[in-house]
Amino acid sequence: MRETLNPGGPAPTYLGLLNAGGFTDHPVDADYDRTPGLMHMAFGRRAFFGWATAPGGSVWWFANPPSKHPVRPGDFTSESWRAHLIDLFADEGLPAAAIIRATGVAIGPWNTEDLRRVPVWHSGRVVLAGDAAHAVAPSSGQGASMAIEGAVVLGRCLAERPDDLRAALGEYERIRRPRVEKVVAVGRRNGSGKTAGPIGAAVRDAMLPFFLKMAYRSGNPQSWILDHRV
Repeated sequence: MRETLNPGGPAPTYLGLLNAGGFTDHPVDADYDRTPGLMHMAFGRRAFFGWATAPGGSVWWFANPPSKHPVRPGDFTSESWRAHLIDLFADEGLPAAAIIRATGVAIGPWNTEDLRRVPVWHSGRVVLAGDAAHAVAPSSGQGASMAIEGAVVLGRCLAERPDDLRAALGEYERIRRPRVEKVVAVGRRNGSGKTAGPIGAAVRDAMLPFFLKMAYRSGNPQSWILDHRV
């Protein structure tokens, strides 16, 4: 539908990251914080890893291995992908390899992509919302949030202009476009730290504590995202 409204328009951009994820069937025999619901995220030497423990002790996890080229069908089998992920986190001071070993099926790989800007959001009685209008990298942590916000704004605009659909859809786009495009840009910047080479990773790890302290000195720098009210 997006392509129908935007013939010859922009295609999704590959961001140099692959995605994977999974669930363990049982608690993992490794040394890690088992607090239920607490999310951990870490820069490994070769890939980014996140995990959280469920109340029953099983673990949900995701990984972002960097890759210069998008993955293609047939590049991995289920077993070779799982083995590749375990190898990426071998000899790390993280529970990543143990968690992946305890996972029956490592889901993935799939490519990380985003859309910087979609020129046309609506035409006639057709309107785009959510990822159709503003696909954002998962590094922003805001894909679902942006879709929910957009649905509320769209509903309000339609309710306020029941007899003028064109004006309602135009107002929806006017309100939402600046915010979602800013979030897309943030997601792209956040993901770039996961694709740093060895030298870039060393600089990132050395400077990150300093930058975080400076950024949070005057409040949460993400408050414009998290405290937003429609």
